[in-house]
Amino acid sequence: MAKSTPPKHRRQRRKGCADAAFVELSGRKRYLGIYGSPGSKERYSRLLAEWAAHGRQLPVSPDEITVVELAARFWRHAQTFYRKPDGTPTSTLHNYKAALRLARRLYGSSRVQDFTPRALKTVREEMVRSGWCRGTVNQVVNLLRGVFRWGVSEGLVPVEVHAALTTVASLRSGRTEAKDHEPVAPVPEVDVEAVKPHVSRQVRALIDLQLWTGTRPGELVLMRAIDLNTEGEVWAYQVTDHKNSHHGHRRTIYLGPRAQQVLSPFMTGRAIDAHLFDPREAEGERRADTATYRRPGKKPPHAGR
Repeated sequence: MAKSTPPKHRRQRRKGCADAAFVELSGRKRYLGIYGSPGSKERYSRLLAEWAAHGRQLPVSPDEITVVELAARFWRHAQTFYRKPDGTPTSTLHNYKAALRLARRLYGSSRVQDFTPRALKTVREEMVRSGWCRGTVNQVVNLLRGVFRWGVSEGLVPVEVHAALTTVASLRSGRTEAKDHEPVAPVPEVDVEAVKPHVSRQVRALIDLQLWTGTRPGELVLMRAIDLNTEGEVWAYQVTDHKNSHHGHRRTIYLGPRAQQVLSPFMTGRAIDAHLFDPREAEGERRADTATYRRPGKKPPHAGR
């Protein structure tokens, strides 16, 4: 794709005085001084660099920018920043979307310098009134503070605005009308065992691996033979994509004899860089089993149980 041509350093002729230099950015003329002067060329280069750095938008003074403009600029940044190595968005991006939507609805036209701790508390109370749980409310408030912190680093928000927002304390358990969710308890093992006969061998293997290793399902479905070190009595699975991978942290899952027994059938006859648990493979086996049991005289699996 061809690179877009940057806006030109242009000349405006004037009678009785020196010609003026200007550049047109985002549909607006920005005058740079006397055409051809070193100062105009310097201002042109600086303005063009700032315009490109802010997503091809004109720099906005902190005393002019509104909450909706700050939200729009942060969202463009977040869509690029909060992504996994394969390009898929992280859950953090979706959380920011909910936070920004509420702030825009209540204070979109307000200037960022007028977004006070009282305004942040108003947004928080709207969440509580809407039935959001206490943990989610505290999380969203922290995300909104993060948006203003990012705005400070971009020269869009006065530092004192963000500093004031940090004085808003988190909601405390038992001291707010916001509800607390009950802790999520583990599923009884008897229920897990009852499900296993009714799922594919791929899903059954994933269930067993979760029970024996404590690994997250999202980490197991990405497993490939190339990610496994099978030397020694205990294998090591180097997870390539996990919740802290963007921090440069490494995560290793250790697999004992029982986990190795589950994995071995899925490693045979498969490319080392192919995923061990392929949903297309599971679906193909399911279709083949369904076709088999549709033949005359055949009963579907578990019939009569």
